[in-house]
Amino acid sequence: MTHLFDPNKVKHFAMNLAGILVGTWLFFKVFPYIAPFVFAVLLAYALEPVVSFLQNRRLPRKAATLLTLLMFLGVFSLLVAFLVVRMIGEVRGLMEILPEQVNNFYERVIALMAEESTILSGLPEELASFIRVSLGNIVEYAGTLVNDIVKGALNIAISLPSAVLFLFMTLISTYFISSDREKIGTFLQSQLPAYWITKFHAIKGNIRQSFLKLMKAYLIIMSITFTELIIAFSILQVRFALALAVIIAIADILPVVGTGGFLAPWAIYSFVTGDPRMGISLLIVYGIVLLVRQVIEPKIVGTQIGVHPVLTLGSMYVGIKLLGGIGIILGPVIFMVLRSISQVVFRHQSIKELLIADDWIKK
Repeated sequence: MTHLFDPNKVKHFAMNLAGILVGTWLFFKVFPYIAPFVFAVLLAYALEPVVSFLQNRRLPRKAATLLTLLMFLGVFSLLVAFLVVRMIGEVRGLMEILPEQVNNFYERVIALMAEESTILSGLPEELASFIRVSLGNIVEYAGTLVNDIVKGALNIAISLPSAVLFLFMTLISTYFISSDREKIGTFLQSQLPAYWITKFHAIKGNIRQSFLKLMKAYLIIMSITFTELIIAFSILQVRFALALAVIIAIADILPVVGTGGFLAPWAIYSFVTGDPRMGISLLIVYGIVLLVRQVIEPKIVGTQIGVHPVLTLGSMYVGIKLLGGIGIILGPVIFMVLRSISQVVFRHQSIKELLIADDWIKK
């Protein structure tokens, strides 16, 4: 047994593993400070085929980069404008009736609380007490929700200058990174060992493929949620069904909000305003969406990035424990990055090949 583990292999494995973990931790630690430049690198990489195409048509590199960036901004702006114009009518109508609905909700709750002695007189004391507490919680929750909406709007307004600065830095950095791509590549090759450059390109390729597959997985999940919601809202004859389905499907990807952040308060509102059919229906829709999401998410994400669903569940759980709600998304992302780096660093070898002496492997 003394020759089972090769000391040199164990040492090499431990050093590489520590380097991967520390390097990944440092990257995510400094990411908020380098985010515009990271996105600039990704955008420059995505636009490179168009830039190269224009450059092959005898257009100077800087002019090709500028033209490509302007075309990207034009197409992106048109797409955003189309979506905004398409939804603005429904959202405007929704905002017009929202204050009235909120006012009716408050009046209904106050009326119920004023009449509780009559309504609850024939009920058991435990049930009556539970209903009183629930009504009080509903009022408190509604007030908190309104305050949160106001605070959210203020935070968005305050963060607009930062967002504009972020966008400006990203676009300018994209231009310089793309236009001087060859110079930057030559500089890095002159400063770093060829072995590192080879490893970097291999890791970049692995991460790019895995990231695209991960984005595809979440787009599939969002599309499934949107389909469920639009069908349910159409059956229930909900006004502004399209706008609501789009908003809730997008929010469903956000772990802090999710479908429950919309459907649960909506169901409570329906019960309080005397529409139990809608309230029960919304709770059923929420249960179906939540159940389907919990069942399909590990399978779809795991299939796309090429790992078993149990490992995907584990990365989500660890992500939630370490990062909170956002960890349900960042957990698989970090796992994907670590997996891609490990595959290149350890050359797709098994643990047995990495740790055990060659003579024992042959046995």
